[in-house]
Amino acid sequence: MKFGSDISSWYWWLSVVFVGIAINLASSYVKPPMDRWIERRSDRRRVAREARDKVFGAKVARISVDPTLLILAGQEAAQCEIRSQLTFILVGVNLILLFIVTSLPEPRSGVIVFLIYSLVVILPVQLMILMKELKDEANLVELYRAARERFNNRN
Repeated sequence: MKFGSDISSWYWWLSVVFVGIAINLASSYVKPPMDRWIERRSDRRRVAREARDKVFGAKVARISVDPTLLILAGQEAAQCEIRSQLTFILVGVNLILLFIVTSLPEPRSGVIVFLIYSLVVILPVQLMILMKELKDEANLVELYRAARERFNNRN
């Protein structure tokens, strides 16, 4: 019932009103600089995206002209896909191994403790590598599909 007595007191209402006014004043002073910062950042991102699109278009144009380059781009995309799948499998096996090793009864030997610590350290690194490989795979597949579509439309 302390909340009920607090809500009925004048100092609780005064503090709520004071905090509300302070938040409104702070937001009115903070909003314009935040808007300018977001606008600058979005402009930089738009320019960077346009530059990436221009490079992507040049790569697509170069690959779509030569059937050999198109085949090589397809092979590179397939190899990247296989590499990311193997990394995904490796991460899964390491997670299962970590679960099994941590489920072992006490006392654990020094080798088991070392294995646990090394898996805990290695797994985040492997996840970062997996994320990079998945991103590379998506980029290469997109490049191959765009070049193949352009090649097919040309012929």
